[in-house]
Amino acid sequence: MRHLAGRGAYLKVFRVASTVAFVGYVFALWQMSICTAQLDHDLKSSVDGLIYSLLTGGVFGWLWDRL
Repeated sequence: MRHLAGRGAYLKVFRVASTVAFVGYVFALWQMSICTAQLDHDLKSSVDGLIYSLLTGGVFGWLWDRL
């Protein structure tokens, strides 16, 4: 992945890492909300997952630029 070195590397890494983290943090919650009807709790947890995925993407992008 060294081809991502350069000026726009942070945003590319941030986008990919945030998307993968969001899928990992949130998609299982949506599956469970269909079965258990805990929609309110799962929506709040999805917002938390979004925040955590953005933080994860930020850290990955920051560390990628430091390589």
